[in-house]
Amino acid sequence: LSDGADGGTTISYTADVQVGGLIAGVGQRMLGGVSKMMADQFFTRMTELLAT
Repeated sequence: LSDGADGGTTISYTADVQVGGLIAGVGQRMLGGVSKMMADQFFTRMTELLAT
């Protein structure tokens, strides 16, 4: 956590993921896109919950 703009807070995160089986054959490029989409959904929902 660090100070963000306009008195907000910036959250920095990293994740390590191990993938095996059929999904591993999909390829890194597609998995990267799916990972970003899921993180975006998570933080969008978290923002909604914190705003209430």
